[in-house]
Formats: sequence, C-alpha cells, structure tokens
Amino acid sequence: MAKDFDRTPFIKKFVEETRERLRRVEHDFISLEAEKGNRDILQGVLREVHTIKGSANMLGLKNISTLAHSIEAMLDKEKGGEEGLNPQGMNILYQSIDLLSRMVEVIAQDGKETLDPSDLCASLESAISAEKMQPALPPNEMTPTSTYHYLQISDLETVRINASIIEQLSKISSELRYWIMREEERYHQLSNLLSPIFQGLPQELRTSYKKFLENYSEEVVLGDRLIHQLQEEVLAISLIPLAHVFDGLPRAVRDLSQELGKEVELVIEGGEIAIDQRIINQIDAPLIHLVRNAIDHGIEHPEQRRLLGKPPKGKLRVCASQKGNRISIEIEDDGQGIDFPKIQDEIVKKGFLSQEEAASLPEGELLRFIFNPGFTTQSIITEVSGRGIGLDIVRGTVEKLNGTVTLTTERGNGTRCLLNLPFYLALIPSLLFTSGDSTFAIPLSFIEEVVYLDPNKVMSLENRDVISFHGKTIPAAKLTGLLQLPTVQGDGQKYYALIIKHGEQRVGILADKVLEEKDIVIKKLGRYFRATREISGVAGLSNGGVALALNVTAIVEAIIQGLRKGIPLERGKIEETKKGPLSLLLAEDSLIVRDLEKNILQMAGYKVETARDGLEALEKLKEQDFDLIITDIEMPRMNGFELVAAVRKDDRHKEIPIIIVTTKEKREDRLRGLEVGADAYMLKSSFDQGEFLAIIEKLAKR
Repeated sequence: MAKDFDRTPFIKKFVEETRERLRRVEHDFISLEAEKGNRDILQGVLREVHTIKGSANMLGLKNISTLAHSIEAMLDKEKGGEEGLNPQGMNILYQSIDLLSRMVEVIAQDGKETLDPSDLCASLESAISAEKMQPALPPNEMTPTSTYHYLQISDLETVRINASIIEQLSKISSELRYWIMREEERYHQLSNLLSPIFQGLPQELRTSYKKFLENYSEEVVLGDRLIHQLQEEVLAISLIPLAHVFDGLPRAVRDLSQELGKEVELVIEGGEIAIDQRIINQIDAPLIHLVRNAIDHGIEHPEQRRLLGKPPKGKLRVCASQKGNRISIEIEDDGQGIDFPKIQDEIVKKGFLSQEEAASLPEGELLRFIFNPGFTTQSIITEVSGRGIGLDIVRGTVEKLNGTVTLTTERGNGTRCLLNLPFYLALIPSLLFTSGDSTFAIPLSFIEEVVYLDPNKVMSLENRDVISFHGKTIPAAKLTGLLQLPTVQGDGQKYYALIIKHGEQRVGILADKVLEEKDIVIKKLGRYFRATREISGVAGLSNGGVALALNVTAIVEAIIQGLRKGIPLERGKIEETKKGPLSLLLAEDSLIVRDLEKNILQMAGYKVETARDGLEALEKLKEQDFDLIITDIEMPRMNGFELVAAVRKDDRHKEIPIIIVTTKEKREDRLRGLEVGADAYMLKSSFDQGEFLAIIEKLAKR
C-alpha cells in the first residue's frame, strides 16, 4: 500500500509564495479602485488567486482553496463589466484577502487549518448573485492546477535567509573588524618595541626578525582584506528595498481615508532604494503612524478643501532618497499645516512652560514639544489619534537607529516630516574627539565643519555659551559640562568647534582634541544606562579603550535649551496639587455596562457617581462638581450628544473633560461628538480597559 503524501516539506514554500502573492493582490486592489474596469490589472489578480487556489488544493488545504475560489468567482464576475467593482464589493474583497492572510499565517505556525471562511464565502456569493454573472475566464488565460510546479532548491537563484542569521553574521563581522584593528595596533607596538634592539643584533637575527615582522604585517593586511570582503558580502544580503515597507502604505491610506471620509492621492518614490533589513523591520510602524497622522491631522475633508480653493483630493507624498551612506524618507502632505497657537496652548496647559515663555519660542522649538510623550493638539480622542502617543515612539525608534526626525510646516500648505537614517547599521563613519577625560564619537554625516577656535572667542549670551560661525551666532557647549563628566584643568589651549547641523538648526560642540575619522561599530548600552539619552552606545577602539557614541538629536536639544545634565527637558513642569481621588460622573442606561464601567473605575481608585440618562446626569451636576464625565449616546429622555452640548453651555462646567463610550461607529456620529464638544470618542465594540483608564488619566490632567 502506497504511503500517504507528506506535504510538510512543501508547506513552508507554500506560505512564502502565498505571502508574496497576497501582497501583490492587495497592491493591485488599490490600483483596481483607481482604474476601474482595467482588464489587465483584473487579469493579473485573477491569475494570482487562481494559483493560490491550485497550490492549496495540491496540499489539501481545503479552507484556503474554498475561499480563494469564492474570491476568484467574485473577480471573474466583474471581468466583463465596464464600471468595475463598487465600494461594497471591494470592501468584501479586502476582508477576504485579510482572512486569507490570517489563514496562511495559521498554517505557517500550526501546519494545519483552523479558521473557517464559511461566513465570508457566503458574503462573496451574495455579492456575486446580486448581479448577473459574466462569462468565466477562458481556460487558456488561467494557470491550470495540474501544471502547478513546486520549485526545488536547484531551481532557485536566491534562497531566503532568516533575519536573525543576518544579524548574527553582521555581529561576527563587526567583531572581526574590531579584532583586526587591535592586531594592527599590536603590530605597530611590536615594531616600535623591536626597532631599537635591531641595531645590536647579529645580521642573521636582524634578518630573521625583519622577516617575522614582514610576515606579521602581511597576515594583518590579508586579514583586513578578508574581513572587508566578508562585510561586503554580509552587507549585500542585509540590504532589501524600501518597497517592502512602502508596499503596505496604499492599503493603510485607502482604509483610513474611507474611515475619515477623506480623499487622498498617495505618491510613493524611491521604493527601489536598498537599506539594512534591521532598519526596515523597525521603521514600518513609525512610517505607518506618520502617514496616519498626515491624513488625520493634516489633510482636510473634500468640502473644506474646496472652500480653501484646493483640489478635493489631498496629496500625500512618501519619498526616499540616498546621499552617501544616509537615507532620507520624506512624508509630506498638502493639508492645513500645524496650528502653532494650539501647540503653545497645550505647552502651557501641560505646565511645560509659562504663557510668556511659550509665546517667545521660535516655531522650530515649538515643534520639538510635539515629540514629547502625551502631547497632542487633537480636541477629541478617537481610535485614530488624540491619545498623545506615537510621535515620541517615532523619535525614540529613529534615534535607536542613529537617525533623526525633523518637522517643518506651513500653515495652510502642509507639513513635511523628514527621517534621516543610516543605510547600514554595522559600521558608522564617525569622527572621534575628546572632551575632558572622555573620548566621543559622532556620525560624520551630521558634521558640517570643524573650526579651530580660541577660547576667548567663546562668548556668553543669556548664561549660555555661543560662538560665531560664518557671521551667525550659534549656541555651543562642552560635553563635560553638558553631561556632568570630569573635566581636565585647561592651560588656555584652543578648542575645536564641531559645527553640527540637525535639520535647520546648528550648534557647536567644543572639543579639546580631534582624533580621527573612523568606521565604528556601536554597541548598545546596558539597561542601567538607558536613561542617558544623550549617549546612544559605545564603540571599541584599537587601543583597547572605548568611545561614547552621541545621540545627535538629544545633544542638539540640550545645547539649544542651555540645560545641564539632570535637568528635565520639560522644565518648569507644574506639579499636581489636587489631593484625594478624582470624582467621575458616569451616564449610561444599560445596567450591565454601567456596573462594569463603575467597577473598573473604582478599582482604579476613582470616586464614581452614576446616572441613567442625560437629564439625571445634569441634575447631579447641579448638586456637586466632577472632574470628568463619561457618557453613552443612546439614552432615554436626553441622549449623550444633548448632555455634552448642555454641559458645554454651562459656564460652571464647560471645561470638564467628557468621554463618549458608545456602539455608534459611523463617521457622522464621531463628527457630531466633536462638534458638541466631547474630548474622546470610544467604541464599545473595541473597548480596552487599559486604554480606557489611560485616556481618563490623560484628560484628567488637562
């Protein structure tokens, strides 16, 4: 009796191929929406789905095959149409591809099917039967199941390599680079040590020692060449195109635009530029967040854009470019730009600065506060934005990659965010210099110029050191003072001023000595040093010492603010003076929901009063003051919208933060919540206790 076919060796290949096919299908769906009725795009999608179906059948993956068949039938129906798929049909197809992706990931993890696509298949069949079916695709335009061929290793020009293996190879090659640097240093030390001894030795011994040193030198040179070649090969397999990140943006833009009722044209450039895979893996989430920010905060609704004389469809541009060993990624929109008065108000509300200090700051420094944790100018919190989280994570992620984030904006004309990143993490071309007893390293890409400076040329302005650079006065500092490190008693020697350019800002770092330019390997600091934001890591030197690698963003910020190490950037922050638990008013007509929310709030330490509808809530507001209100929308006698509007009209209570927690998901309901004056809008369908309490804590501090 023949043995059952063992499909295990083919599952991994199926998963890898299907992931790629689904990525292409999703990309083509975006194009299909833009070019309705385009038969070439539709034909390409059909081929991809048909191949997935055939492969799944061969491997006995019946659920995947069934769903792929239903998707294929839906697309096949549209092949003869001129108008293309309607929005409802496209939404069902997107849901189907999402489920198909999840099913493939389950297969990758468990090796078997556990997700049932029956409900979605039924939705697809309903959509198909809603209109007259068109003829099926001719057989010769399809890839028949019987001809599906699994590639053997011998068929492949490339082989996939796990990212962890690349990471390990990179670490090994970096350690070898450090080792050969030490060997080169040892050779020079040995050569210098033996040179005086040579003179008193017999000719035969001198010749022997000379030959030994020559061989040693050749071995060091050969080792250096081989290690360099190894690093080049590791680099070649480490670099992947930015398209791996960019390809996910069209779907994200499409979904968010629909959710917010906006029209957005996405332009992507530079996806072919290759970058370190370790960077790709980390910038995906920050990039998605910046794109979502641009759509939610920046680009206006079509009707508003028409009133402003703009095209109804906003433009969002994501562009990558390479200059030397650095990669720039620009995220630029043509929306309303950033409202600086709102930023100033939020800075004052949070106690970062006084009203006078905030008003005196230039726009560039005001933008810095946007990257602080908890900072937001959104007047209402939704699932998309307003929580004050995100931009601080963007900055933190980019800084860990030895990169920078700069923001520029023009009111009414849009905002531009620029990410500047190394294209490879292993070796960073840097300048080594000393300040006091310490050696530092700073990436060469940030150094505009090195100036030899007399100490008398360092001036004081408003208790800060400044220097003159090409006729302009720029802030400057010695790192020993900035970082509170030990200093060396000077003898009036001259300084070197390292002119650092960070976006549009320039500062000077005052160095005692400039040592050399060198490719360095930066090692991360241990967990006990992570609070030292100005230092991003350490680099080993050939003499056995170490250099402290600088976080350019943090250093520039500290110099501009004129702060010493240990004084927080959020200077003058006002301490909370309120004592005792906060008092909350909860308006909810459902007994179960009311008791659940009340229990959560009391367990978190809040004092809670409840009301069954808006009228009862207003009566309780007359009797006592509350720190925050939580309300449902659908309630008898007075609904949540009416309650919020009534509270905002009352001078005594108009500043109370209000959170709407509801089942109403429509965009017009969210907009109405904003119009009547709610501060946050949460859905019961995606209720999360931790997020609920975090929003309350955030709003209570306003």
